[in-house]
Amino acid sequence: MCQKSKSYKFAVIFLGITLLMLSPNYAQKAKIEKKDGVTIVHNPKEPVKKPGAPSSLVLVQDLCIGDNPDDENYMFSTIGGVMVDIDEDIIVIDEKEVVIKVFDKSGKHLRTFGKRGGGPGEFNTASRILLKGRRDIVVLDRGNNRLSYYSKEGKCLKEIPLGKHSSISRAKPDSRGYVYADTMTVDGDTGIYEIKRFDPELNVIETIARAEQVRKFPEVNPIPEWFMYMVLEDDRFIWGRNTSYEFTIHDPDGKPVKKIIKDYDPVKITKKEQEKIIEERFRGMEIPDIIKIVFPKSYPPFYYFICDDIGRIYVRTQRENNQGDLKWDVFDEEGIYILSFFLPPEELLYCIRNNKAHTFINDSEDGIPVVLRYRMDWR
Repeated sequence: MCQKSKSYKFAVIFLGITLLMLSPNYAQKAKIEKKDGVTIVHNPKEPVKKPGAPSSLVLVQDLCIGDNPDDENYMFSTIGGVMVDIDEDIIVIDEKEVVIKVFDKSGKHLRTFGKRGGGPGEFNTASRILLKGRRDIVVLDRGNNRLSYYSKEGKCLKEIPLGKHSSISRAKPDSRGYVYADTMTVDGDTGIYEIKRFDPELNVIETIARAEQVRKFPEVNPIPEWFMYMVLEDDRFIWGRNTSYEFTIHDPDGKPVKKIIKDYDPVKITKKEQEKIIEERFRGMEIPDIIKIVFPKSYPPFYYFICDDIGRIYVRTQRENNQGDLKWDVFDEEGIYILSFFLPPEELLYCIRNNKAHTFINDSEDGIPVVLRYRMDWR
């Protein structure tokens, strides 16, 4: 039996049997228009009824990896990321042990590779794992200041120094080897955040998006503003900034072709939630008297998003149900908002392929990190 947190046990009972969904308001419609060559899809607050489209989603857990205490191949120290390649092999990075473990779609361990160090084929801080061309593994190694490319069999294919781009915090390659990454620089009291597109040798081609944020020290906002982005299966690129419920899709050459917008009701941050956020952000550290914690009136419109292998978008918001689970909005391949469901807050969907959703939990009830897979039943 897979070890899980209490909230996860609740989710299994209701996620796997009945389901976590909202009833769509079928009177709602999306407004679609074209402006300057960009298709704009403006969605209402409630799901849109589309002929032949599903109106609910059932998630049924069908695999758990990590609960076998008798075999170290099936155990993790701290999971840093999970990806699934075109063969449905499950690739897991153990951030603490600095190794990569590969399992087949049945959960059988195939191999473990990598070790800590600064030499060829070694990792220092392997905290991000990605896929190039749905098969090759790419690791952002901030400690060694490089991108490292590996075959699924563990062979080091190439290593690219980050060089002057050492501020890269995330990087996502497409199938051609082009890389999208976000950088942060500081100009006086202004933080400059950018998403850039690089060629395969990590030379800048263009800036896709840019945002500036003035720092008002000693005021500190513990709710960060950030970019989220993904490379889709067909090498299109999608990004959003959590200050608005809006996503922009670019074609493989970097040209914007679609914008997806959704109306929403802001979720206020309660006093109890503020206290919890401060505790998690500062982790018991004493906050200097000079620091003034200033919260916005409400949460950002979205926290996170992911796309599946056919282009559907799954967006996690901060809206809770009565059990404390968080609402996910689902958009179809055209960018139409079709349904919503709920998951426990500790479960982020990291990869969705062939109608199977993968996530992981590091803080389970018994302190055992596990990788979980759900079968997705559309209804």
